[in-house]
Amino acid sequence: MELRKYLSSIGQWPPHWCAFYSECDNLASDEKPEKLKSVEASKDEKAIRIIAEYEGNDFSAVITIEDLNIWSKTFKLLDKNIGIKIKEIGSLDI
Repeated sequence: MELRKYLSSIGQWPPHWCAFYSECDNLASDEKPEKLKSVEASKDEKAIRIIAEYEGNDFSAVITIEDLNIWSKTFKLLDKNIGIKIKEIGSLDI
C-alpha cells in the first residue's frame, strides 16, 4: 500500500507544514516540499517529525501513528529516503 494512502486513511496525510520562521499557515497541507531533509522519531508519543524544504525555507510536520509496527516501518522508510520529494515519498510502499 502506498504510504500516502495508509496515512490518509488515518488522517495523517497530507502533512500540515509549519514554517520554522513564522506561523503554521504559511504552506498549505499538501505535498509541495521539494525534498525531505530529516526525520526525528518519538516512540513515546508515536510521532514522527519530518523536516522538508520548500522554496529555500524549512518546514516541519508531525505524523502520528498509533500502531508501533507501522510507525517503525514508516520511520525507516522516511529515514531511508532523505533528499527526495514529498510527493515521491507518498508513492512509496509501506
